[in-house]
Amino acid sequence: MIHEKFIANGAGVLIMEVTESLSDLEVRLSNFEIYKSAYENLKTDKRKLEFLSLRIAINELLNDTVEIIYDKGGKPALKCNPYHISLSHSGKWIAVMAHPTRKVGIDIECPTDKFEKLYKRFLSETEQEEIYHDKDLRKIQIAWSAKEA
Repeated sequence: MIHEKFIANGAGVLIMEVTESLSDLEVRLSNFEIYKSAYENLKTDKRKLEFLSLRIAINELLNDTVEIIYDKGGKPALKCNPYHISLSHSGKWIAVMAHPTRKVGIDIECPTDKFEKLYKRFLSETEQEEIYHDKDLRKIQIAWSAKEA
């Protein structure tokens, strides 16, 4: 994995390009056994790569072996750990963010034309006028990421 780690104002961010195979990632995830059942239920290799990579990344970011759980709304959290976390993935890239006391949000998106087709679903009419009036897809992608985070 190629990665970049940042720490600022108590928040940590780790961004990684996933380059390893599934078997390499399984070995690299030190607490793979606690996730084995959920992992085996995943249908695609792409989803399995994301699953393993996000867990490796959060362990690396926090320099600890932690367990990701999800609340009723699907928001990720850490079991028996006070850090607030946010997870994201797109293509071969994953991003994780953590803070000991504050809620955090992160989103990573690979450039794609899907935003041109979807922008009316996530932007209000006013936002569409302000952001999409010049047809700049980068602005739409930034708006998407801001709302996702």
